[in-house]
Amino acid sequence: MIGLATRAKTKFEAEGIEREILLACRTADYSCMGLEAREVCIRMFSNQGWELPPGLLNATPEKLTLWRAAEIFLNDPEISNSPRKSRHIDCLKHLIMYFGKEVSLEKIWVPELKGYQARRLEEGAANSTCNVEMTSLSKLFAVLIQHRLVRENPVRLLKALSTKGSERQSYISFKDVARIADACPVWYGPLVWTSYFTGMRRGEILSLNRDRIDLSQRMIYIGASETKENAKKRVPIHADLVPILKAALRTTRLGNDKVFLLQDNKGVRAIETETFKNCWPRACEALKLEKPWPRFHDLRHTFKTNCMESGVAEEIRERIMGHSDKHLSVSQRYGYISNTLLLREIDKLTVDHGSTRIWVEGRKNMCTPRVQEAPEKEKLRLASKL
Repeated sequence: MIGLATRAKTKFEAEGIEREILLACRTADYSCMGLEAREVCIRMFSNQGWELPPGLLNATPEKLTLWRAAEIFLNDPEISNSPRKSRHIDCLKHLIMYFGKEVSLEKIWVPELKGYQARRLEEGAANSTCNVEMTSLSKLFAVLIQHRLVRENPVRLLKALSTKGSERQSYISFKDVARIADACPVWYGPLVWTSYFTGMRRGEILSLNRDRIDLSQRMIYIGASETKENAKKRVPIHADLVPILKAALRTTRLGNDKVFLLQDNKGVRAIETETFKNCWPRACEALKLEKPWPRFHDLRHTFKTNCMESGVAEEIRERIMGHSDKHLSVSQRYGYISNTLLLREIDKLTVDHGSTRIWVEGRKNMCTPRVQEAPEKEKLRLASKL
C-alpha cells in the first residue's frame, strides 16, 4: 500500500487517478495518462527510489483510438469480471468494423453515431440490436470518463431507436425443441433442455458453476453478478431436467468449474460464445425450417408460456425468470418464497402446449416453421434420450 497526496477534490477523482496509474503500470503504457495521474506516478516512483520506466517522463499523450479505448474498457475490473463481457465484445466488433481501429475517439459524435445506426439497419440489424450496441458504447464512454480519459459521453445525446416495430412473440413446441436439440452437437443438447425447463438466459447457463447446483434439493442458485437484473435468484429444477444435469456434471476438466463443457474429438474445453451461437441456426438450416426461425432465446419465452398454461403462480414464474419486480405489489416483492414452494410450483409444469408459433412485425398471422418429419427409428431414439 502506497499513500500519495493528490490535488483531487473528491474521493471519486482520487480513485480515477489511482485507476489510471494501475492501468499504466500493468500495461507499461503511460501514453494515455492524464497530466495529474502522470505527475502522481512520477512522484510515486521517486519516493520509492524506483527507476522511472522508459517513456514515463517523456511520454506525450497519443490520440485515444477506438481500439485502445476498447482495450481499456474490457480490462476495467468492472467489465472484465462481468457476465456481459462477451456481449460487449460482440457489439464492439461491429463498431470497430464500421469506424476502424485507428479512428480517434474524439471524432465519434452524435452525427457519426446516427450514420452507424443507419448502416446497421441497412445491413438488416433490428432496432433492438442497434440499441444494445449503443448501450455497450455508452458503457465504454462511462468507463473512460472514470479513467479521466474523456469528458463527455455522446451516446447519452442520441435517441434510442423505437423497438415497437420489431415486436416478436414466439413459442416452440416440445417436438420441435427435441428435433433442434437432436440436430445440434451432443454437448449442446443439455444447454437447450436447461433453458427449456428453467427459462434461464444463455449467459446464465454458460456461466453456471458446479457449486451453484444442488441436485439433492433440486435447486440452482444464481448470484447477482451473473444475472441481467443484478439480483440473485433461485431456480427450481424440474424432475425431467435432473438426469440431464447429472450427465452434464459427469463431464469435467481440471481447473474449470463450469457445469457445461464442450466435449468432442479434440477433448474437453470451455464453450466459446461464438461456438455456442453458431449451433442453433445451423440446426435450423439442417432441418430445413421455414423462416423466421426460432431462436435460442425463444426457449425462455416458451418456458413462460408453459408456466402460464400449467397454472404456475405468476409471482413464482416471474421470480424464477428473474424479471424486474417493479410491477409487483409490496407484499409480492417482500414475501419470502421457500424452496419447497418453488419446487411445488415447478412440478406443475407441463410442456407441449400447441405447435410452434412465431409472430413478427409485418406478418398478419403467426408463422409456424415446418420441420421435416423424423423417421420412426429416429423418433424412438429421441424418446429414449428424454
